[in-house]
Amino acid sequence: MLKELLALFPILVSVSTIQPSYFSSNGNSDRAISFGDSLVDGSVYYIRCANDTSKAITIPNSNYSNGQVLQITQFNSLMNQRFILKKESTYNGQTTYSLSPVEDDLKVLRNNGNNNNENKALELQSESNHVSNVNSNKFRIISGVFSNSYRLLTGASEFNKYLTTNNYSLASGTTVVQKSYDSSYYSYY
Repeated sequence: MLKELLALFPILVSVSTIQPSYFSSNGNSDRAISFGDSLVDGSVYYIRCANDTSKAITIPNSNYSNGQVLQITQFNSLMNQRFILKKESTYNGQTTYSLSPVEDDLKVLRNNGNNNNENKALELQSESNHVSNVNSNKFRIISGVFSNSYRLLTGASEFNKYLTTNNYSLASGTTVVQKSYDSSYYSYY
């Protein structure tokens, strides 16, 4: 079953169940699941911007090499916008998850290394390459500011920073980065 993590960019995410019979001509689904519904370990998700659902996290040019920086682009439901959600462990009593591209599940999304820097890009790395910071490929998923939306907190920041877009831009090709919360841009987390 394909699910849709609608990330209010800065990744606030609302989740919709997507089955082939629910696709409209543009690939969107209108069946929403509320935040209280469980995220399903091992399910496939899109991560879309909740404040602009026409945008989604994308692996540019379907290039799955280590270090590939992720961007937001026009949502098209192709394989380079699909990610497997894996329940990993707990951190301070909270469940953590990893995200792997469907086409290369030995890779994970992560903020590389032991890096708590503002604007550190989200990138693709081999799952075995995260020994310097075991949390760098993990995320906490919490409720967002919009209905049916979520925020993704990065393990590289000890779960203190959120995924968002560089300069809070929703333009296609914008890099996905981690940032500290800024109330002026509350809808971007």
